[in-house]
Amino acid sequence: MEFENLDLFGSPFEIVETYIYYEGPQTFAMRSLAMPDLYYFVNTADEGDDTITALAVAVSGDRFRAVRSGLVAFRQAFVEAPAHTLSKIVWSWSDSDEVSVRVSEFAAEAAPDSWLPTWEARLDLPTDTGTPFKEAELISLSAAQNRTVFALEVAAAKYQTTELPARTSGELQLFLAAGVEALARETARRTKEKPKLRPVPSKSSGVTHHLTPMSIGTRAASYVFLMAIDSDGAMEATEVTAPIFESFNALVNAVSSEDVASLLAAMKGHQPRVRSNFRKLLATLTTIESGLSISTVVAHTQQVVQSSATASQVRSATHAIESAKPKVQHIDIHRGLLTGLVLGTKVFVLSDLAAGITYRGHMDDEALAEANGLPVGDASYVSGRIRIETPFAADEDGSGLVYFLETITPSDAPG
Repeated sequence: MEFENLDLFGSPFEIVETYIYYEGPQTFAMRSLAMPDLYYFVNTADEGDDTITALAVAVSGDRFRAVRSGLVAFRQAFVEAPAHTLSKIVWSWSDSDEVSVRVSEFAAEAAPDSWLPTWEARLDLPTDTGTPFKEAELISLSAAQNRTVFALEVAAAKYQTTELPARTSGELQLFLAAGVEALARETARRTKEKPKLRPVPSKSSGVTHHLTPMSIGTRAASYVFLMAIDSDGAMEATEVTAPIFESFNALVNAVSSEDVASLLAAMKGHQPRVRSNFRKLLATLTTIESGLSISTVVAHTQQVVQSSATASQVRSATHAIESAKPKVQHIDIHRGLLTGLVLGTKVFVLSDLAAGITYRGHMDDEALAEANGLPVGDASYVSGRIRIETPFAADEDGSGLVYFLETITPSDAPG
């Protein structure tokens, strides 16, 4: 059977994808060579002794990508075809093997059910449904705007189109931007110049250290966040931005190395805020089963620097970070007040009267035995020891700290 010159609107055609093949294409997609945004899905519907019948539905590029990605069931392309877009094609063979082709307009409701794909039939192919990402665009944008431009590329396992849940998209941009800002502060400290809250020129270089990551768009591949560094109208301090992305790339490369010791060592070289936001970025990527790739063009360099890690490497790194040995500290409480106690779940609430701090956490077995029978309330004065465990990449505000009561004894009321 010949398809390229069928008497359909948009002829001639080229086959772009074949979904079922048996002694030739049976179910496939073709595109008009004259009208590149015009596609046809063709489905072989019936075969007789000397005839083959197929249905062909004309679709736009957007509809083609929606069906291809699985957003729209394959059957819907045919049964929801607008007027004049669905055709029946019949190939007939004579006794002398001459082939004739008849193309006629057709109505979906006239088709036997067996001629149509089942409702369960659904394509599921990675499909760009947005403007494709090209690294050269980063160079062009950076040169035109005189600033650093970078792109974070993710590929969520369950999404075949250029889309992500809004919450996930927001979290990825938030943690990436916060990580870049934290690296900017860290880099500025190392160069003994703190970033300004306002664009105040540096006496030595005439540049500002006020750097803000800005979201400037998205691209397809499968999902790319385009971002840039904003210096609030001043010349960008590349002596700060260059080390920022060198550090970020080093962290990503440590993830891809699959060497836990190297990864933890790389993260230990950074401040808690950097570690925390990098951990959150990896954890968010893990929830969507995605790897990451970051491409950067530092202002005035016109060079793309890229680092990447696969989904399995990101997942392993997230697990390694969350399993890393916490930092342990101890606090001895000499004047405390036991205000909460649940023996069944080993939960305690204890206020340090001297420091004015209240701790809530869990009890070790020794403390649990000692606490059994103690009164709780405004007159339950105690002394004890609390172990504070700080996760390897805890939040800088202390929200990730974990408290364990190791010992507790009753004490006299403060005099």
